[in-house]
Amino acid sequence: MSPASDTRSGARSKKAIGRWLVKAAGDPDIALKDWDEDRPTMLPAGGRFDAVKLLPPLVHAATASTVPAQVCAALPELLDGPVICHPGVWYYALVPAGTTETWRSPHGQVLGRGAWIGTPRPDLVTPRPLLPYWAAPPRKAGHLCDADAVADLLQAGAKRLEPPVTCGAVPGQVGASGGLRVVQRRLALRNGPGPARDGTEGPRWSTSSLTVR
Repeated sequence: MSPASDTRSGARSKKAIGRWLVKAAGDPDIALKDWDEDRPTMLPAGGRFDAVKLLPPLVHAATASTVPAQVCAALPELLDGPVICHPGVWYYALVPAGTTETWRSPHGQVLGRGAWIGTPRPDLVTPRPLLPYWAAPPRKAGHLCDADAVADLLQAGAKRLEPPVTCGAVPGQVGASGGLRVVQRRLALRNGPGPARDGTEGPRWSTSSLTVR
């Protein structure tokens, strides 16, 4: 297959993935308009997919890197499914709808019906400092992460952190009360707690200021 054919095939695949994603929205045209204007669109969880919220330190520990490009190289190998990065806030692994009913890991929270996920255009796979991007892009329409693989990744990350952390922990918390053991070169918490893009209350961190031990 020629390079031109590969490019056309890749473009068709991205369009198919985009069409599949926006069908989760009540009005797909609004979602497509958001993407055309280079901003993430808000898609509801619980229909086409659920989403597991992943703490960045757990992801970085599991991938053995805090460098975005290296994390993006590792996640597709570890999860074989789509993962969205909201820089400095959360990662979201897209998993089959209904995972909210079967999820048992204490290290991640599953978002289902009633939650909304800020979703980038399918071709936005290059790390960006502020806006969401695909840390692991969708391979094809309807292909999602295996929930057990996501739980295994979180468990691996938790084992590399001392003491372990659960999704309810406050980033930067140390000592007898538990949480993450970190070295803060700069202020790790930025502006305190604030609303996450999924509508829930979540911390805003500068992950570059954290060194996981």
